[in-house]
Amino acid sequence: MNSKIKLTTRLFAFIRHGSQARFEILCNPNLVFPCSCVIVLLCSCAIYDKNYDWVESIQKGDYEIISLGTYPYTTSQIRYEPEEFVELRNKIENSYELLPQIVRHFYPEDVWAYYNTPIHFKYKFGATDSFGNKIILRFFARVPEGEFAGYSIQFVFIDKEVREIYLFKTPLE
Repeated sequence: MNSKIKLTTRLFAFIRHGSQARFEILCNPNLVFPCSCVIVLLCSCAIYDKNYDWVESIQKGDYEIISLGTYPYTTSQIRYEPEEFVELRNKIENSYELLPQIVRHFYPEDVWAYYNTPIHFKYKFGATDSFGNKIILRFFARVPEGEFAGYSIQFVFIDKEVREIYLFKTPLE
């Protein structure tokens, strides 16, 4: 018990006194491991926020996870989708109003995205990437009388969480 008090005291001394305490930590093997664990935990919390809600983020106007273009890696379309794909697809379909909002943000010059015919996205397919650790779900909205076929949105999932979204205009074939 006494050694725990000493460790805590030294840790607080490190925080208060700066360089002299830093030297103590570097020289004391008893403090190196606890301090490195705290640093790793703080960094991992800063890097990955488990409570990140992409829907709420986009509703607030934060489009940081969205990129124009297609998913840059090779994908393999899955014929018979596992239950996991259906679950992820339902997540997106429950937030359906966001898909037109994303298009309006990135392509404000397209008049039909605002006023004329509302665009309706339909689920097209699910795929995995070439490494097999990401799931990609693609939605498509046809554009009537346009210079292109429509809009495609690809949602990239890692561990059942949306990590990236790709938006692109699908050319006429």
